[in-house]
Order: sequence, then C-alpha cells, then structure tokens
Amino acid sequence: MTSGSARGGTRGRRARVRVRAGTGAGGGRDANASGGRGTCAVCLDAYVLPTTTRCGHVFCARCLQAALRHSSQCPTCRKKVTKSSCVRVFL
Repeated sequence: MTSGSARGGTRGRRARVRVRAGTGAGGGRDANASGGRGTCAVCLDAYVLPTTTRCGHVFCARCLQAALRHSSQCPTCRKKVTKSSCVRVFL
C-alpha cells in the first residue's frame, strides 16, 4: 500500500480557500466599509450604502439598482420589488 492518495496526500481533508478583502466583484472596496455589519448577496462584499427591500433583504444600493434594472424581483427571494419600495438603512 502507498501513502497519500492521487490527490496529493490530502486524504479526507478539505482545501482551505483564503479570500482577501477587496478582491471580490466589488472592485476593491474596503471590507470594513460597513463596520463589519454584513455582506451584500449580490457583490459578496461589505455593504456600501446598505438598502433594504420590503421583504427584508439588504444589498448595496448600486447592487440593488442594477438587479432591479434587470428584473423587478428581489435578488434573494424573487418577491416583487420596486425602486420606490426600497429604503436606505443606516447601520
């Protein structure tokens, strides 16, 4: 029997992935832009101008605007959302 496996000896272990702040789709924004209070489900970065929908989901203002230009549905739960029903959140 040989030691290790065909996968380079990582038998039973999961690979760890490290993501640095500012390397996501957000274009290099600071990970502490929202004081560590959450992550936008669209850009996967810290909230920038957090905005909530009627259904209670929170996104960056620009991410939500872009999503609503594409579809009039919440990016998370697909409930109907209008621009006028969205509210800026002050965390």
